[in-house]
Amino acid sequence: MGYTTSDIALVPSKGRDWFVFMLDDSGQDQLRQEVRYGFDFMVARSGPKALIIKGVNHHEFFEQVFGLYRLETKGFEFDRFRLPALFVTDTPPDEVIQDASILKKSKMMVFPLGAKYLKAGDITDFLYSSGKG
Repeated sequence: MGYTTSDIALVPSKGRDWFVFMLDDSGQDQLRQEVRYGFDFMVARSGPKALIIKGVNHHEFFEQVFGLYRLETKGFEFDRFRLPALFVTDTPPDEVIQDASILKKSKMMVFPLGAKYLKAGDITDFLYSSGKG
């Protein structure tokens, strides 16, 4: 299932095991266009236990995800975080909002989607294959 939101607190969590956040900025280059296009592939292939999430305002949504999941404690720097990227976790935002200590037990993975992968549909292929499940 796919979900587009302006507020991370509104992300539904019932019945989901994995949350895949598409982190982006406001860039309009070919890489970002392909990543945004790939959202539909991931949604179509994600299966019932995963939720693919993107923000209406790309930069504000990135700020919300980075802050809520305290990615700075995982060694990431906000100003140097490579975008676009996928952030995958087993912990829904509403649980983190209720009790941030849950992050100690959370599974979290970051997949930067850099320009070096941009060759004849590689990003789209990656997003398509990552949604298989």
